[in-house]
Amino acid sequence: MRNVLVFLLVCVFASAALASKISKKEKKEMLLKELADEQQRAEKLAEEVEALDEEDDDESTEEATNKNLPTKKAFDDDDDDDEEEEEEDGEPIPGRNPCEAKKCGRGMDCVLKKNQAVCECVSKCRQQDSRHNVCSKANVTFETECELDRQFCLCSHDLEGCKDQAFKKVKLDYYGACKKLPECLPQQLEEFRARVQEWLFRVMKDLKARKNLANYEDWLNAAKNEKHHGHAVVWRFCQLDKKPRDTFMSRRELQFTIHSLKGMEQCIVPFLSDCDNNADRKISLEEWENCLNLEKDEVPNHCLPLME
Repeated sequence: MRNVLVFLLVCVFASAALASKISKKEKKEMLLKELADEQQRAEKLAEEVEALDEEDDDESTEEATNKNLPTKKAFDDDDDDDEEEEEEDGEPIPGRNPCEAKKCGRGMDCVLKKNQAVCECVSKCRQQDSRHNVCSKANVTFETECELDRQFCLCSHDLEGCKDQAFKKVKLDYYGACKKLPECLPQQLEEFRARVQEWLFRVMKDLKARKNLANYEDWLNAAKNEKHHGHAVVWRFCQLDKKPRDTFMSRRELQFTIHSLKGMEQCIVPFLSDCDNNADRKISLEEWENCLNLEKDEVPNHCLPLME
């Protein structure tokens, strides 16, 4: 009996020893597998870090490049070049009113004093209804453009009647009472381009019907068969490029267009800003064509001579 018990104890200890050996082997294999997995994970993390470093380098380069580029302003932002023209004396014509040769500044009228032409601030503007309201750059509504210019004149000369010294720098923003202008979304900007092309074509047709298209009737006929009405688009460029005709549409030449449309078309200023690709505050014929997706071989690269 004792021998049987001894045998059983030996078997138990042997089994335990064998189990211990198997457990260590399995544990070693498990650890080796975990080590291999960790090595793969470490390599993957290293690749991700390297990729992020490359992105940082690209962003730093782009940021440095952007810092060297001029900040692009909206096409109707105030600029020193937009200052209104000052009064100017022309050559008087004998026997004619001297004021006919006198050019006055903003908000001024020419009056005769001792037979001399003198510019003075407008004494009074004619009252108009709300359809003649205008909005200033400072978001102040004026009854009329005349009243806005009159306040500019009175305040800039420190005269009685000036309602606010801030009006020394008041400028017209758009026709109509001031309001919150909606944002022009990218999709709306693209739709606006297409509407500009169609609108200019319709304007040409209307002018022809009224016999006011002058020498551009052949251009209207060409525009009828063009997908983007290219000849009508270039025609409008020619109409705006007049003072001076230098193959550029300047901000001054476009002021009336901006003032007339800004309160109704939220995309007019973003559209012109986008056209001014090199941000030099004027739009060349080439920029105008590119902005309206015209094919260069389908449109003229010139304007017809100005009508006297």
